[in-house]
Amino acid sequence: MEIGELKIGILADTHVGRNIPRVVGDLRREAYKHAFSKAMDILIDENVDYVIHAGDLFEKRSMNPNDSMYVKNELHSLIDSIKAKSGKDVQILVVRGNHDGTLDNSALDYVEHPLAKYLKVIGDETLRGKPEIFDDGAISAVAVGYTPYIASRFKEIKQTVEDSLSKASNEPFLILHAFIGGYHELPPGVSKHNVLPIQELEGLSAKVIICGHYHKRKPPMTLYGKTFITPGATEAIDLADEGEYGIFILEKNSHKFIPIEPLHEIRNVEVSSGGANKPLEWYRSEAERQLNSYAANVAASNRDIIIRLVVKGKSDEDPFRLDASLNELAMEAKKKQPRILHIQIENKVESIPQTFNVPFGGQEEFLLEAVKPLGSLVEEIPPLLEDVDMALDEKGSGTTGLLKPSDRQTFIEKWVKILEEAVESEQNQT
Repeated sequence: MEIGELKIGILADTHVGRNIPRVVGDLRREAYKHAFSKAMDILIDENVDYVIHAGDLFEKRSMNPNDSMYVKNELHSLIDSIKAKSGKDVQILVVRGNHDGTLDNSALDYVEHPLAKYLKVIGDETLRGKPEIFDDGAISAVAVGYTPYIASRFKEIKQTVEDSLSKASNEPFLILHAFIGGYHELPPGVSKHNVLPIQELEGLSAKVIICGHYHKRKPPMTLYGKTFITPGATEAIDLADEGEYGIFILEKNSHKFIPIEPLHEIRNVEVSSGGANKPLEWYRSEAERQLNSYAANVAASNRDIIIRLVVKGKSDEDPFRLDASLNELAMEAKKKQPRILHIQIENKVESIPQTFNVPFGGQEEFLLEAVKPLGSLVEEIPPLLEDVDMALDEKGSGTTGLLKPSDRQTFIEKWVKILEEAVESEQNQT
């Protein structure tokens, strides 16, 4: 990994504007801004020459105009600060992630401006099958913007990607916002068409491949003669996420990770019977003990905290009766310790005997199993589900999360068409 005398800051998945979970949405929105500001401070302190953002700069679905103005001001402050400090003109490269919007409606349009020559969004032209490369003589970079069908789309544009890489004046970076099969540990339920097999990258000219979309930091590693870098997010995207968040700095042949101290500490607390049958009072008592312990720790550390309490196991009593007592415990804990900002309760206790057991890995697997009678038409389901997810991100109501009737109509018509084709096929066979 040769980058000469340059110093390059690498980050991803900042999700400015995100407000999940909604019950503490304002706190989470501030947490992502805090992390972004801290990242900019690190880049200034490190006096970087280039910044590479590997996607999901914004959370388009819930961001507001203040969020885009905030990011513009932070980026401009970065540029001005380093210019005043060392006289350097910093260049910022950004690739569009799935939470930044679509090819035709991207939140990155809010920060990309002809007068802001220091910022360049790359990757969408490549995704369209057109050659695109950033090359200023010091560094070269090719990118691929987000697509939910990266497995098939990359095969189609692979030659275009290689043609661009081969024109680089330096050993080029390849920037992706995608899960890489064989490199990333894939989350449950991820569709095959949403994963790029690492073998597809083996023959490319890029020596450094930078990956966004995967929220956990992975130490740089060499595979197929290429250095893979996944910086992870700058802040926990969901309360279930754990890990150290921050940014990478590349310099000569070395790299270092600089953590960002979060605005609020997030702790995951688990009460589990280990699969054993326990009365509901046991779960309540264990949850109370755990919450009291964490409340004491919060008092000692003097930091604000958000707790996710997961209670799981089995009981021959009705598990739903546990909800009220757990919520009562959470309210009591917050009263005792004001630095506990929020306690998210997840009651996963199962009744005995279980009335229903889903033997599949996730929502999509369950649906695909349920629609097996559709035969070959099942192949049309995963792309339709991806289209629905993208539409929800793009157009879903900020209050209910649902689509308007007019936006739902397209998907209803597609489902009806699939079912009609299935019926017609069955009639022809009989």
